[in-house]
Amino acid sequence: MHLLTALLLAAALAFSALTLLGLYDPRLGLARNRRAGLRRNAALALIGYALMAISLSAGDINRRGYDTRFAAHGAGAVPGTAAHRGS
Repeated sequence: MHLLTALLLAAALAFSALTLLGLYDPRLGLARNRRAGLRRNAALALIGYALMAISLSAGDINRRGYDTRFAAHGAGAVPGTAAHRGS
């Protein structure tokens, strides 16, 4: 999982750099003009960042039900149904 995240990060950073270089000079962004370079490189960078976020959160879905914060007394009760303690 960590290797996949690292590869996605490297790809996203590379396309982000190509996007910024393409704004300076389209040939540096490996495109014919600024618009094509910005569209292609920025879209690929955003896809890389989105896939990286998905891969980072994929392991958390399995552990979500075992969070100790939600295992406290009364956490499973519906609000308003718990008995109130009198004085």
